[in-house]
Amino acid sequence: MLDRLARDVAAVVPDVDAEVSHGRYGDGIGGFAEPKQIEFVADRLDERDTPYHAIETEVPYPNDTQRCDIVLETDTGRLPIEAKLLRFNRANGDIEPTTYDSIFNPLDGSLVADATKLATSEFDTPGGLLGLYYERGDEEAPVFDPHRLAEKLADDAAFWFDLTVEPAAVVEFTGLRHDIHRQGAVVVWDIAD
Repeated sequence: MLDRLARDVAAVVPDVDAEVSHGRYGDGIGGFAEPKQIEFVADRLDERDTPYHAIETEVPYPNDTQRCDIVLETDTGRLPIEAKLLRFNRANGDIEPTTYDSIFNPLDGSLVADATKLATSEFDTPGGLLGLYYERGDEEAPVFDPHRLAEKLADDAAFWFDLTVEPAAVVEFTGLRHDIHRQGAVVVWDIAD
């Protein structure tokens, strides 16, 4: 399911990008904050048929007051997914200094910490992680390749939390309208039971 989700999200990101503009940060999806990007993508997926007809966002954890970014109804139960923007440049092209911490810092609030939060939750399955990765279209070599990023997060989850998090898919997209965030990938990870 996570592999399919990655392919489907990568397919809808350019569609959403063609329709939205941020008043301050330019044309396309790239300048928007994480919650808005997740909302845009979820709404577009919901317009498609199953399994996204019952996609939910900002769902309370069964055993906590925190909220899970995305929950999908599947044949085997509810599939919780925590999501983050993997954006190493700001909308003006400057380096975004907080991105590394928002992905790899083992403290609460990062993507690697979200893996342990899902693994210990009372959802039907531990679920997965989803990253919306953006890179500059004019870079010869991006700050962080999405495939290397996927492997590093898996290594960090094992190191910090003794947790098996496997990269499930990296699906690239291109042709976005934003001046800086011109291309990218959807990266998903599966959290082992």
